[in-house]
Amino acid sequence: MRTDDLIARLVVGAGPASRAMAARRLVPVIALGFVASAALAIATMGLVPEPMWSHQALWTKLGYAAALVGACAWLAARLARPAASAVRPLLATGLIVVTMAAVGVAALVEKESSARAGYLLGASAAHCPWVIVVLSVPAFVGITWALRGLAPTRLRLTGFAAGLLAGAVGAAGYALVCDEVSLTFIALWYSLGIALTGVAGSLLGGRLLRW
Repeated sequence: MRTDDLIARLVVGAGPASRAMAARRLVPVIALGFVASAALAIATMGLVPEPMWSHQALWTKLGYAAALVGACAWLAARLARPAASAVRPLLATGLIVVTMAAVGVAALVEKESSARAGYLLGASAAHCPWVIVVLSVPAFVGITWALRGLAPTRLRLTGFAAGLLAGAVGAAGYALVCDEVSLTFIALWYSLGIALTGVAGSLLGGRLLRW
């Protein structure tokens, strides 16, 4: 049988893949990844002090991470469908990051020049991004498994999306133990940790997502 004939027979009656399929695979692993990241963070570093729960910074961290989880999950789901456009989720992801960066810059500008270095670096800048990377590992494993069961064709870009998504999940888990209150700190160091997981995902995507 000619290859063209075989392909023609295989696609008879085929339609577009269900959009819900990606959600059914991604949502559970994202939820489990967050639980694992939060549990690991709390077990090793302890929950933030009670007064932090009424502080703007904690909810900004969680809101930023949650917004990125939503946008990056959308991006990963689109990339898991061959030929689906990823322009809108990429723009949404970029807009969230740029908005947080603008908030961070505005908060830094309001500070006295002598206080800006401390507001930027906080007490944990040296390890914050790396902790987020470590906490993203459970989510990354699950997200990679979920995407392998779909049909990604742009493997490096899909790996990048998977890494960003896992990084956002890890950042949400870290927010529960991080007592930094600087919006500039969040905009810079949380974003860096998430970006590092995106780069790692891109480097690993070609191998882990091949099908």
